[in-house]
Amino acid sequence: MKKLLFAALALTLVAAMALPASAQFEDEAGPGALSPVPTNPTFINIAGVDDELFVGSGAFGGGAPNDAFTIDADTDTATAVFTGTPVWGATYNPDSGLVLFTTSGGVTDGADLFSFDPVAGGAPALVGTITLASGADLRIDGLAFSGGTLFGVHQFDDAAATAGLFSIDSGTLVATSVLTLPSGNISGIAADGGVIYGVDDTNTEVVIIDPGSGTSSFAAYPGGEFDIDGLAGGDGTLYLVTDEAGAIYTLDIATQTYGADLTGPFATATTFSAGAYIVAAPDIPSADPSEIPTLSTVGIVGLGLLLAFAAAFILRRRA
Repeated sequence: MKKLLFAALALTLVAAMALPASAQFEDEAGPGALSPVPTNPTFINIAGVDDELFVGSGAFGGGAPNDAFTIDADTDTATAVFTGTPVWGATYNPDSGLVLFTTSGGVTDGADLFSFDPVAGGAPALVGTITLASGADLRIDGLAFSGGTLFGVHQFDDAAATAGLFSIDSGTLVATSVLTLPSGNISGIAADGGVIYGVDDTNTEVVIIDPGSGTSSFAAYPGGEFDIDGLAGGDGTLYLVTDEAGAIYTLDIATQTYGADLTGPFATATTFSAGAYIVAAPDIPSADPSEIPTLSTVGIVGLGLLLAFAAAFILRRRA
């Protein structure tokens, strides 16, 4: 009997100590109050704004103007974030919460990769230079994350490589060719729902880029447009960004139709433009105190009873 009682008390103690504080009978809600057992952790939204875009422009060779903005697509409100650093291709890294973009200037035109924090702001930071396995710098005109992989478009045939789609190692920034493309056709790219899209000025259309097979037509450019360099995509919408004053076009992916335009923030024409959709996810789980196992009131009582029983048992054996 004593052994059974001892075992029961021990099991009670272990169970009480293992329960999260939110699942115990009393907590900060007040004596006797039952705390709800949370079904989801607490989240912090790293972007802070739904349907927010990053757009930037860049003149070839680093000449001014080179402006960058964030745009609240819900209110069509643009906010200047930095100037002076040209933006060629851009994308948003959902793991880090940073915008990545290539830039012109110097001997590594289009190969230098920068990052920008759309929440904290500040100046862009140099990440490094995108290269081939041979060590040669690789100009990148468009960027997109898809399936956890960073992709880049090399738009023109040159001494470094033929035009095509490249996968880029996010750590080493070494690029590997995955698909050959016609020289001069595709510049800006974006991904949504696991599909990579591109803007094709030669054929004045948005295309789907399949890394394993090639490109296919998706939607014609809006009437009268023939030079669209930037593309952003997210939440079922593609945003077509020109490199001059004018509209940013919104293309519904499901219906393949254009909706209300956004106001382009660029004052004058430049050489390139880029866009990135700043997603509101993935959210980063924060520590939730209610999920941390604690020594509850039941646990403390059980521990006291266990110690008392053990002491009485030992004294009885010695008597």
